Amino acid sequence: DEIRSWWEIPCISHFCHIFAKPFKLPDFEIEELEDTLLLDEPKEDPTPSLLVKLYCALLNGIVDKDVSEENWEFFMKMHLEWRCEYLHEKFNPHEGKTYKELTTRNKVDIIHHICHWRMELDDIGELLRGQDGPLLRVEPLGKDDDGNIYWYFYGTRLYMETAK
Repeated sequence: DEIRSWWEIPCISHFCHIFAKPFKLPDFEIEELEDTLLLDEPKEDPTPSLLVKLYCALLNGIVDKDVSEENWEFFMKMHLEWRCEYLHEKFNPHEGKTYKELTTRNKVDIIHHICHWRMELDDIGELLRGQDGPLLRVEPLGKDDDGNIYWYFYGTRLYMETAK
């Protein structure tokens, strides 16, 4: 399973676990996120509710409008376009496509970027007041003689960051 090797998945899961309360994020296990992303293929079926809830919760903190299950894709696409036009970012896999036409890799990249964008906002200090500092930091498990760094997530995943 290629998706299980993507480091962004545990990063997203860790973010959502740590910030679930202040950002009102859905509760899920890492495997549930992976399975949901794999099931969300380009077909007529609706986008799984876990992903919709995740997009809504994250985007509600970013855009100035009420993001709901009916309009989340519109606001996601608009925000990606806005970042390209006004912040001169080059990341927009949604350009010229519907959400259902995106690859699983594109969807993971979008969620990962949205998590980072959420942390850039002015309200972050107030929302995170009282959070346990060490809990917010993920430390590597170790390093080998070749300089590869090992990361351990959720008691089930070991990832190797290849030395550059």
